[in-house]
Amino acid sequence: VEGNRTFTLASVTGLSTGTEVQLRYGVDPNDATSPFLCQWNRVASVSGSDVTFAIACPEDINGTSHKCVTFNDIVENCGIKDCTISYDGTFAAEVGLWIDNCRNFYARNIIMSGLPRGIVVEASDNVEINNIYAKTITKYFFLNAYHFTNLHASNLSVDDCYNAGVYFESQGRGALVENVRIGRGATANSGSQSVIMLGGCRG
Repeated sequence: VEGNRTFTLASVTGLSTGTEVQLRYGVDPNDATSPFLCQWNRVASVSGSDVTFAIACPEDINGTSHKCVTFNDIVENCGIKDCTISYDGTFAAEVGLWIDNCRNFYARNIIMSGLPRGIVVEASDNVEINNIYAKTITKYFFLNAYHFTNLHASNLSVDDCYNAGVYFESQGRGALVENVRIGRGATANSGSQSVIMLGGCRG
């Protein structure tokens, strides 16, 4: 399907010219629960069950099952910076910063402490993460990203990380990681010591 812009969908409910979507093409050959490739796109036209998108599919795809995901709300052209996020055990905390359904978003100059997981990027486009320091990540990853396009992460530092420091998975496209320091302390998982794990990423 490389170069294709028009696809026949089982349902076009909620789709009209200009609708922002994420296309999830095919099936990952190593994980049947994940798509082969994700791409942010915009509906150019709808004719019956045929939908034409603004941007063509960039490469050949494994599998023929494609999904078109719409978003009720997209957070655009904004960010968070110059703050401290910590967890003292008095409430249920999972992630310090979860960036979901965002476009043109930045996170800069953030200090974290005592969190199970630091930052998650999901289904987002054009995300910049810069100058993030974590004292302790107690359960999962420092930075975990999936279903993204165009993610730039730089100047990341954690003293004590339980699992992989940076884990990009499930069909990210366009990732750049620079200047990462991952320390191993009391919470480290001896079975998973990777600093950076890239799985199913392109570009």
